Amino acid sequence: MHKARLKMHKIFLLLVFVFAVSGSNLFAAPAAPIETKVSQPDGSTFMVRARGDEHSNWVETTDGHTVIKVDDIWFYAKRDGNGGIEASNDPVGSLDATQLQQLPLHLAPPRDPSASEPRKIRKLQRPGATATRGPDQAAAQTEAQAVFHTQYVLTILVDYSDIVVTYSDASFAELIYGANNSVKDFFWENSYNRFTFAAPVESFGTADDGIIHVTRPGTHPNQGSNNLVSRVEAQQIVQLADDFIDFASYDASGNGSVSAYELAIVIITAGYETSYSGSGVSEIPSVWGHVDMWTVFLCSRWMVRQYSGTPCLEKGTARPAMSIRQRLVS
Repeated sequence: MHKARLKMHKIFLLLVFVFAVSGSNLFAAPAAPIETKVSQPDGSTFMVRARGDEHSNWVETTDGHTVIKVDDIWFYAKRDGNGGIEASNDPVGSLDATQLQQLPLHLAPPRDPSASEPRKIRKLQRPGATATRGPDQAAAQTEAQAVFHTQYVLTILVDYSDIVVTYSDASFAELIYGANNSVKDFFWENSYNRFTFAAPVESFGTADDGIIHVTRPGTHPNQGSNNLVSRVEAQQIVQLADDFIDFASYDASGNGSVSAYELAIVIITAGYETSYSGSGVSEIPSVWGHVDMWTVFLCSRWMVRQYSGTPCLEKGTARPAMSIRQRLVS
């Protein structure tokens, strides 16, 4: 059982690190395809599943009716007149089959406009290399295959006053940066020994193991898929980490900012994964795992511009969040 949990933990972290080292807006983290039993105050139960991603998400019954929880009561959803959704006056279970047929299926809230921004996929190539076409294209492709890249990745663990990360810093360091059976090992093997990542130089705890563990003052914000709150939270977290790492030293381009290409940042917060079963169903406090862009000015006046964020635990367990692992292995 312990080995199985570690394997699922690694699979989830693989996806997190793909988000972290890829270009901005590359993917949206989808809801886990998991059905969960919920109940009404009268004791009746029904099955629901989360739908969507961090940019637009909702909860549906297994027959496709969107539902919303208000004061512990689940209601069927309806349009609110502004393109969004709101709870109707009909509790789940109160309508007969004929009435249910009149309800629209798969009502979804509007998407975050940032989800429609052009996607950027970073291509690795040798410094100074240019695109080649014509007779020399095959040779250029062969040359491109020989590219080797070391990606620096910083992992920040985050505790709050009401919930803390339950795994040791050493266990994360081994799982992420270890030489064998780790996330690093996965990338090395699957790139045919051409892509790896390394822990940055930092002074927290065991120096240079890639892990900085900070505590945010106050309670977990329980932001779910609220990206605005997540961005503010991430900015504060990176500022706390600034005491233990010289971000300026990773500004390889010399432009006064640190991009994900120069230093990828993964933030793992204490708490649960909203995408595991959806808002109103997931245990709290929770956050929807995501990748995002922001700018945070540090005391050194360097800017950090991108991060990947995920919670530590999945709903109803004491094991790491695996909310999207099915997408990887299916």
